[in-house]
Amino acid sequence: MDEDIVLYIVMTVTTLGLGGGALAAWYLWLKARTQHLGAGAREELVALRNVIEELRADMHGMYGELTAGQQELQERLDFAERLLPRAGKDPHDA
Repeated sequence: MDEDIVLYIVMTVTTLGLGGGALAAWYLWLKARTQHLGAGAREELVALRNVIEELRADMHGMYGELTAGQQELQERLDFAERLLPRAGKDPHDA
């Protein structure tokens, strides 16, 4: 064979071997890093879920208070509308 072709084949095999080895090393490093970070991320995710559940409970409590306040305001409005005709005024006239 011609020396140029042999040199080309050797360079190609060497490049592929080094590139493949580097890619495999990078993949293993990346996998180890994500597993290491994954353990801490799971704990953080659990903590965040607990905070979200607490916020949801607070939100439901506030919604209940808001609904009760709205009902009280509606009762007061109804009472005021009943009193206005007694005073000789139409409740819908502005």
